[in-house]
Amino acid sequence: MRVIRQQTTDLGSIRAESGKVEVFSHYPNGYMWTGNGPREIDAVIQFQAGFRRDPVVQASISALDSGNVANTRVDVNVISVTTQNFVVRVTTWADTKLATIHVSWMAIGRDL
Repeated sequence: MRVIRQQTTDLGSIRAESGKVEVFSHYPNGYMWTGNGPREIDAVIQFQAGFRRDPVVQASISALDSGNVANTRVDVNVISVTTQNFVVRVTTWADTKLATIHVSWMAIGRDL
């Protein structure tokens, strides 16, 4: 995983933190590109500063590079959140070939 951008906005006792990460780059030899069937990758994203309680996190695909022979099948989910980090999971299946995925995210919660 490679952090592309990360920023924090102070809203008093509420803080918003956002960023963009390259979850993987698997072209030409990584298993998200060469594999078949169900495949997944988890990425742990650290917050710049901790939150008092687990924040609400929203994540979405911001860049996708896939093969052009089969259908593109991809699912992105936040699977766990703590006061210090969260885990985003990228899943694909069948004969989909994924080269690269970037995920943009935003966390909103109480400041420490």
